[in-house]
Amino acid sequence: MGVGDHIPFYVETPRDRMGHSLYMDRNTKKLYRIYNDNHRIFNSAQYWIYVFAGYSVLRMIGDIRIPMNGFVSVMALLILGGLSFWLENNYLYKRSMEKTEWKDVYLRKEEFKDYVRDGWRNARFTVIVFAVCLLLSLIFLWIYLSSPSIELLLIVTLGIFLVGILMRSVPITRMRLHYQESYLEQMATEVEDQLLHKDQSS
Repeated sequence: MGVGDHIPFYVETPRDRMGHSLYMDRNTKKLYRIYNDNHRIFNSAQYWIYVFAGYSVLRMIGDIRIPMNGFVSVMALLILGGLSFWLENNYLYKRSMEKTEWKDVYLRKEEFKDYVRDGWRNARFTVIVFAVCLLLSLIFLWIYLSSPSIELLLIVTLGIFLVGILMRSVPITRMRLHYQESYLEQMATEVEDQLLHKDQSS
């Protein structure tokens, strides 16, 4: 399975115990489950060390005073924005996916459709968060281009990073699963056909 071939369609994220997500391979229609131990991660010493280190770095950068004329501000935005996108897309994301333990899941047609429909709430929330982050990023980008500063540059760069992450949570195929009933029916049929083919082969 390629790194970009998996489509999330159901996410369960309890705060006090291990959650999980369900994915569909867009090519083979095989289903997978991955476990997300968010409770353990956000209560670990490593997480808080990263938070403190990141805060300290931002404080130091915020104290730097660089003349931000038009050329410098645009170049700084292109470099940091491009680096932020590359870091999220080609390093953090791919690395996390390669380390993920994908567990096979077998669902019948109606079971798959039920999970997709239940996952609609999470998809709707993610779309709202994505739209808000994108809007705020565009607003701060306009302010930055009008009145450049190191602080605004950091905010815009962070916005680009967050928008890139959220975009991966709401791919077009996922939206079609949640909002286009005919497409859901087609995918559910192919998922069950793949399962039946496996049963016949075993």
